[in-house]
Amino acid sequence: MNPILSTSPELTPSHPRAGAAWNPWPYALIGYFAVFITAVVLFTAWSLHQKTDLVGTDYYDQEIRYQDQIDRLRRTAAVGPAVQIGYGSGRIKINLPTEHLSKGVSGVVHFYRPSNAALDHEVPLAVDTFGHQTIGAAGLIPGLWRVRVGWKAGGEEFFRDETIVVPHATP
Repeated sequence: MNPILSTSPELTPSHPRAGAAWNPWPYALIGYFAVFITAVVLFTAWSLHQKTDLVGTDYYDQEIRYQDQIDRLRRTAAVGPAVQIGYGSGRIKINLPTEHLSKGVSGVVHFYRPSNAALDHEVPLAVDTFGHQTIGAAGLIPGLWRVRVGWKAGGEEFFRDETIVVPHATP
């Protein structure tokens, strides 16, 4: 039988696949979208398991109590430069006004590490007769720290917040 005269649908020139070459584009597009969707799902799963310590655990309670904090800051600003927090020679130095000493000072020094909440800790405020306290920084990991000093004197609360950078130890 003559193949040209055949009535088979595979060999007739009017058939859509007759003489057509294999086209990879549909498979490439399907593969591209499959890889893209898989990457998005994997990235989403990975990001949901990352820990972020950008704010405190009691963020909303802190916002409600913020007016009290504004009052403490206003009272501290009225005292002026008598309140100082600084870092030098591997020590954190805190100076409080001497007029507060006669009123009985009590408080706390809070070390806040913005990048890792697990490193946060507190030290009781224990100033000497001149209103000074020195805290060794040997236990602090090098980097950025917020030193927050809150104290009470004569029934009024005060607050001071300073940023310090603990440098890497040099050999």
